[in-house]
Amino acid sequence: MPEQIEETEEVLIIEDRQTKIDQLISDLMGGVKTLSFSSLKAFRNSPADFIDYAFREKKQTDAMLLGTLIHCLVLEPEQFDSRYTVMDDTDIMAELADSGNPRNTKKYKEWKATFIANCVGETITLKMKQQAEIIAGNITHNRAAKKVLSLCPKREQKIEWQYKNFGFRGYYDLGGEKIRADIKKVPDASPRAAQSTIIKMWYHGQAAMYLTAEGIKLPFYIICADAKGGVSVHKIDKSLIDHALEEYSTLVDKFNECLLKESFNQSYDFWAESYDGIYVCDKPAYMY
Repeated sequence: MPEQIEETEEVLIIEDRQTKIDQLISDLMGGVKTLSFSSLKAFRNSPADFIDYAFREKKQTDAMLLGTLIHCLVLEPEQFDSRYTVMDDTDIMAELADSGNPRNTKKYKEWKATFIANCVGETITLKMKQQAEIIAGNITHNRAAKKVLSLCPKREQKIEWQYKNFGFRGYYDLGGEKIRADIKKVPDASPRAAQSTIIKMWYHGQAAMYLTAEGIKLPFYIICADAKGGVSVHKIDKSLIDHALEEYSTLVDKFNECLLKESFNQSYDFWAESYDGIYVCDKPAYMY
């Protein structure tokens, strides 16, 4: 009997997932929902990755929060105090210093709960704010980044557009009459490592999508910053933009194909060149 219950629950889960997929596709085709750079990048991995991204609960990690804080401090510093309240627990930590692990004590948890209940906006730690301020300061004092920032009076601009038969939405960080730009927190902002990250994360694809959205042909820059103090600025070459535009077009065509064939449960086999979805592991060049 227990096995039958588990099997039934599993079937219900699978059927519920398919119902959600069908509804998502219907909403996309009907214009109720839109695609974004992040969702298309997930599809670029596989249809199954796209579905996982669409249904995954969006939880903000510390890394994501830090990136958001950096953006606010650089792009809209006047908004910081209305969006965030800094939780400085220095005094309560000193008071509970003899407790072994102060943050696990009842008194600390009660203090924290009271603080959060009375704060304005999102609560952040003092350490998080200090980290964000250091990185934001590195960006604003960098010679190349300062030039890009000076050319971009528009900040955090929302854009919506139609491409082929789908609606898209997104935000670009920086805009001006002559350029568009984004700020990215990366693991390593040294020039070679940052450019490797740009390619790996398909940020040049994001640039191509956003330029397409506005129907413009302007230089696109990416300001890369890391936690070690490094900042480097990169202009996306026209050849790379053109390549990304071709890939963008192909991705949307393949998305349509995925819709028609109902292939959203496929993983990396969707992109395999062979009919059976099997990849060939060739002898790498260094072995010759």
